[in-house]
Amino acid sequence: MSFKRLGVVSSLVSLLAVAACGGGDSESAPAESTSASSAPPITDAPVTEAPTTTLPPFGTGAIEVGTAADDAAFSYHTLVDGFGGAAGAAVADFNGDGILEVLVNGFGDIDMKNVTVGTSTLAVLYQTGGPTNFVRDDIVTTDDGYYFFNQPWVGDLDGDGDTDIIGGIGFFVCASIGTIGPCGALVVWENVGVEGGMAKFETTDLVANGATEFYHRPAVADIDADGVLDIVAIGETSTDANTVWFRGTADGFETTAHPVGQGGGSLPVAADVDGDGDVDIVSGQYFLTPESAIWFEQLPAGADGLPTWQKHVITSSIGKVIQVSLVPDLDGPGTFGWIASNHTNTTRPGQVESGVYRLTPGADPRAEWSVQLVSTGIVSRPSVGTAFQAAPGVFGWGDVDADGDVDLAVSGDGDDRLFILEQTGPSAFNTRVLQTGYAQAGSMMVVDLNNDGRLEILASSFESDQVRLYVS
Repeated sequence: MSFKRLGVVSSLVSLLAVAACGGGDSESAPAESTSASSAPPITDAPVTEAPTTTLPPFGTGAIEVGTAADDAAFSYHTLVDGFGGAAGAAVADFNGDGILEVLVNGFGDIDMKNVTVGTSTLAVLYQTGGPTNFVRDDIVTTDDGYYFFNQPWVGDLDGDGDTDIIGGIGFFVCASIGTIGPCGALVVWENVGVEGGMAKFETTDLVANGATEFYHRPAVADIDADGVLDIVAIGETSTDANTVWFRGTADGFETTAHPVGQGGGSLPVAADVDGDGDVDIVSGQYFLTPESAIWFEQLPAGADGLPTWQKHVITSSIGKVIQVSLVPDLDGPGTFGWIASNHTNTTRPGQVESGVYRLTPGADPRAEWSVQLVSTGIVSRPSVGTAFQAAPGVFGWGDVDADGDVDLAVSGDGDDRLFILEQTGPSAFNTRVLQTGYAQAGSMMVVDLNNDGRLEILASSFESDQVRLYVS
């Protein structure tokens, strides 16, 4: 990568850490690139316009009442329909005009019952004419040959004041399809300027397309305390997972992956777990059993000058986990709390209850943490053939009901409902059904798309090929 870095560490606080696949005041979640000293920011008409070379004038305004949701306090607007396999969505200002865009990643046309897989797309939806009207600009098209483009990380990697993208790509099923083969990749899309009101990008492969290991959204932090941001990524297969980091330099990133250790999963978090002033790594664990969540403690550098690591088990009691996040202000302003969503199916024997859990370290975070189920009634549909189902999915956070505390917005995933976990007291949540019939949802970011001080929930749906914005 050819870019020069400008004030990268000082810009870390303002990074949009998206997740998970994650969520956001939410995880820009739904992010995640975060550290213990800085929390991740919060970060109706279907799109019919063809991509244009010049962005029309923006016209802002209030988001009006839309289609009624199942929760009577909410309605929704469909921001985009017919977006093949819409697997995730995030928000960021890509063209530097102070207005948030929506970034949508789609898996393409996929039929897991018949094991057919199409190629992926990644598109920016630029607000124009109002906060629910957009012009679409594709960054990745089906011709680029990526399979399973997972929800990316977005933020300013190089300190030049604009928003870049890191794409974690692939899934284990590719390797079993003879016409595809392994499809893992980890790619940086560097924002190199604006033309006609739309951001332009150049790509650099950290892991070239076709790798055996696949990747989800990485984390970004200054791992080695050299003043330059680094990338933490987890390469997975159907039976294994390995955490690595890519060292940042003045001109980009080294493409040599430095090992952290075996373990981890989709959405790593970079944070100072033990309060010793350096960056540790926390992750749920899905494909590598039996642990549910783990963290890697950063230890003093070895002979090569690079950090060494020690793995610790957070818990093995809640089954397979797809997201662990450090939620800011969870117990009030200035506090942080760890929340996890597992991914299980209780229609199968031996499965742990599907739900959202609070994880709390003790005085020594190296010992296993306490676990508390904070959701109720989340239940996956049965799997059908190769179309595996499990619940819940990813989550985001923010003060959804404007009562001064932090709530959680949760995808049911294999449960076809969207949920709001309304905080009613310390570590106490009331599980509300926001929407039924919106299965395999992603994003779940809590956002303020039109900057009016009122938070919305951004939700994509793989099965519905849609992205919706829920407003109250």
